[in-house]
Amino acid sequence: MRPALPAVALALCCVLAGCNAFAPGATGDESLPTVTPADVPEGHPDRLAPGLTENRLTNVSALFAAHESVLANRSVAVEQRTSVRAENGSTLHERVYDYRFAANRSRVALDATGLPYDVENASVWSNETTTLVFREGQTPQYRVQNRPSGYEAAGLVAGTVGWNRNVDVRPVTTERVATDGDLAVYRVTVESGSVTTTLLVDERGLIHRVVERGVALSYGGEQYGPETTTTRVTTVTPDVGPVGPPPWVAEAREAIADREYVAPGVTTERVVDDDALRRAHLGVLEGESITYTTERWANTSNGTVARYDAERIREGPNRSNVRFVSVERTGDHGERTDRWQNASTGYQRTVEGNTTRYSETGSSRYVPLEPRLGRGLLTSETTITPFGDGRYRLVVEDVTATVAIRGVVVNPRTVVVFDERGFVSNVTRTYAVEGDGPTRYVAQTTRFTRLGETAVERPDWLDAAVNATSD
Repeated sequence: MRPALPAVALALCCVLAGCNAFAPGATGDESLPTVTPADVPEGHPDRLAPGLTENRLTNVSALFAAHESVLANRSVAVEQRTSVRAENGSTLHERVYDYRFAANRSRVALDATGLPYDVENASVWSNETTTLVFREGQTPQYRVQNRPSGYEAAGLVAGTVGWNRNVDVRPVTTERVATDGDLAVYRVTVESGSVTTTLLVDERGLIHRVVERGVALSYGGEQYGPETTTTRVTTVTPDVGPVGPPPWVAEAREAIADREYVAPGVTTERVVDDDALRRAHLGVLEGESITYTTERWANTSNGTVARYDAERIREGPNRSNVRFVSVERTGDHGERTDRWQNASTGYQRTVEGNTTRYSETGSSRYVPLEPRLGRGLLTSETTITPFGDGRYRLVVEDVTATVAIRGVVVNPRTVVVFDERGFVSNVTRTYAVEGDGPTRYVAQTTRFTRLGETAVERPDWLDAAVNATSD
């Protein structure tokens, strides 16, 4: 199991890149620092947290709402520590997110260590107007972005637990373990499949700690066996005082102010904000017709094509008509899929060998076409060369973000062609994969062409598809 990241953690991952509470590898029996151990009472249902009984979590929304209410207008620190352990107990990975929220949530500081990316440590600082990101490395990297939604301390706990607030009844085991002043504190345990979740919650509904334990099948692109476990501990500490900017913020602002940009998110030296480049690219495409082509080859060391995939998408202005064609070929086996749709309906033809199939697909939701840049552009050394016509060629060697499911990636290289508007016309990625068998050489290219000049015609097979799928 790899627990889903809550909204704020996801915001960090997008900028860069569980389980119950106590401490990694602990049993979950530790009490809070200010909690006094107490005997388990005969039963005081009126002292339980909102939405909670001795054997049922009857209202998830009520519990989380109470948690939010207790934290309202209070500064708070939240630590999320995820540990992945082998069967023998050794630690394979440990990732820590430390959040600090101002009382009115106007300021948020986040430090992350042990990230499963090429840059392991990073920090985020956000105030009312700006969010800055710092990535550690030989050359510190700074980035400015809009403040993501979801910067809420209470939301971290809800996102960590991952429960559906609409679920009314959930079996639990509730045990009174201590008192915090005049407040009763309970340990609530929930079993769900292979995951065990334990909450330490007081009678007001404040969730002090969450511990989740389960099986870790993968982490950071690595695959594990069934005996590998993951533990995520989320600890909530209210009233931590003012949240000021970390020391690196002043240097970040100075470095950002001195940048010379050649396109949105790209300076004369490197890509500093790949999201800004993507947004600019999508802005250029807005309302325009476009042809999108991507091809991927995987060849063995003797030149044999082990696999070939390609797709071409032609989109009319404002996505009024869309034509999608894909080809997959592995060895002697090949399949071609051809799909056409307009605003109200859609049809598909699939050809595999001598077999042709038709289906009605409807008008599926449109997904904007984005260039596949890869996160390695932000952290790898780059070379940017102008063509002299408003376009630029960016070359990145050793793009460490490239991941292979089986084998080790060597000699990765990415070439991106873009213009001063941020329109990305070509992305080519090449790398080799070394493993137990022959070395595979992989090349993938993505092209955006015929901007504003693409026509989407009805395919010649459309009448046959309509007839074949009509009742």
